[in-house]
Amino acid sequence: MEKLLLLFIICLSFRANTQTNYTVTAYWNSWSDDHLTIETGDSVTFINHHYGNHNINGTTESFPFNPESFGMTRVSDDWTYGHRFTTPGTYSFRCDLYPWQMGGLVIVEDVAGIDEETSSYNIYPNPAEDKVHLTVPANCQINVYDLLGNLVISKIHFNESELDLAQLNSGTYLIEIKDKENAEFQRIVKK
Repeated sequence: MEKLLLLFIICLSFRANTQTNYTVTAYWNSWSDDHLTIETGDSVTFINHHYGNHNINGTTESFPFNPESFGMTRVSDDWTYGHRFTTPGTYSFRCDLYPWQMGGLVIVEDVAGIDEETSSYNIYPNPAEDKVHLTVPANCQINVYDLLGNLVISKIHFNESELDLAQLNSGTYLIEIKDKENAEFQRIVKK
């Protein structure tokens, strides 16, 4: 078990140190890159340095299928806006002044190697605010790790249906669910 935990911590440390920042620049009526594929946790910096009046709109009001909103709707000819993408999915964005010319996509892939789709346990909502609901076996052990592999919450003989995350900072965490026979990890994002 110690070897498995050490391998887990090493993988988390490697992933935490490999987050990437991408840059998308406005050039007159187009983006320097209007189609990006990135990984969960990566960020994108959108820049407009005197190439006309533009904004960046990736809000769920304009794009209801975006997993979450992002953007800077103020129109100006000199701005920088950054966003870290923590939820996998496809995000649309545009400049509201030239939506037919200045649109694009950011595809955020989940690549940490944890397959939540085959999980036998249910944790929701995800992303969460202060609490998550768990459908897990009685008397299991719950451990929550940050992306550096630090144990931030540990509950032995967990017999509840909610886990309080209020003391955690916003970010991505891994929840380990251990019963007598199995140990399984699931990712959770705290808003």
